[in-house]
Amino acid sequence: MSALTVAGAVGAGAAVYALVFAVSVRFGDPAGAASLTAGFLAVLAWLVAGAAAFVLIGVFHRDESVFLPAELAEAAGDAELGERERWELALRARGSR
Repeated sequence: MSALTVAGAVGAGAAVYALVFAVSVRFGDPAGAASLTAGFLAVLAWLVAGAAAFVLIGVFHRDESVFLPAELAEAAGDAELGERERWELALRARGSR
């Protein structure tokens, strides 16, 4: 989900909130307006927490060794090698034994 999509969703939610809040206040339902405000703030806090989680995942995911043991990280690196490199590594490993 792109930042523009999230911003659009938050903007649309804010517009709907403002409309319903204005109608609630206009027709004399301050308790409903307060409840609506609390709900909107809860959803907004949830979106901010989700965005923060994505940022943290992005920060820590750059260094795969944070999540993977050294052997798995090495195997993942070997998986990216081409066929020729794998054969060369296998031949070197056999020759060193």
